[in-house]
Order: sequence, then structure tokens, then C-alpha cells
Amino acid sequence: IETFAFRSADRGHIWEKVPTRFSTPPGFSSVLVDGYPPVQFPDRTQAVVADLDQSTLAFYVTDSNGLAWHYITIVARDENQRFGRYAYQRLLRLPSGRLQCYMVHLAGTRCQTLEMNYSDDGGFSWSTPKPIVRWGESPWTKLPLDQVWKESIAGPFYRSPWPLQLADGRIAVIF
Repeated sequence: IETFAFRSADRGHIWEKVPTRFSTPPGFSSVLVDGYPPVQFPDRTQAVVADLDQSTLAFYVTDSNGLAWHYITIVARDENQRFGRYAYQRLLRLPSGRLQCYMVHLAGTRCQTLEMNYSDDGGFSWSTPKPIVRWGESPWTKLPLDQVWKESIAGPFYRSPWPLQLADGRIAVIF
């Protein structure tokens, strides 16, 4: 896939007259997936998590402001490749340098979870994804399953987790 983009060096005040052409890594359809920006490291390297294939998320970096992307490693893989996949992945870099990846795990019609995993070595290795919200479980209420999701046949449909680090260090995930 080849991608063309107009870029701005001054936050959108002045734009390139001619679009810049660049090639995306395998599996990419865009660099800013759902408008979520890449994570930037102190050395100005940028990183994203994107689909490698239908069941695998991979970590990519660029040191050329997105003109070339380099595959680093697998972030998450659904081992049951016929029925599940990860989607809506978001990357957050904490002040400690830890990277956290938030994602939705789609595993059939009755199972969706919001999951998170992390890397403490700059994205070279990742922990196993762990659920932070499960189907039929609410972090805010202790109501039984049939009351919480009374109208739902397939359970809730979690979408687009958006992690934000608050001023006091806590992390809020909006979805």
C-alpha cells in the first residue's frame, strides 16, 4: 500500500503544497488509526501498534516522521485465529518509560474483552494481554449479569479504548 499525506510542521498553520509519498508497513491502512497519535520517545522516535494480520498486533517505529516504518515485534496474537482478533489498539507511554497497549479482543459473537498489556524494554517484548473489563462484568456495579445486560443478546460491544494519564498519575480509559 502506498500512502500520500499532506504534512504540517507548525501544527496545521501551513501545509505542504505537494503531498509526501510513503510506504506503510504490512497490514497498515493508516498510521493514525482512529485518530490516535503515535507515541513519541525522548529521542523523537515514534511508535504505533498496528495490525500485522487478522489475528496479530505488531509494534512499529519510525525515526523519519512517518516516511518509513520498521517492524519490531508482536504485541498480541489471538492463538485461536479462526474465531478471534484484536482491534482498536491504543498505545500509552508512561513517565517511567513503560509502554501500555489497550485493545479490544473480539473472540466470537458472545465474547469481547477490553485488555491491556505492557512493555518495560521500549517495545521489544510484551506481557500477555490481561482483561480489564469482561463481558457481563461492570467495574461500577455489582448487579447480576441478567440485570446489567438485560437487553443485550451478545453482551456489550466495547469500542475504541482511549487511555489518558491523569495529573495525579492514575490512568483513565474511556471507551
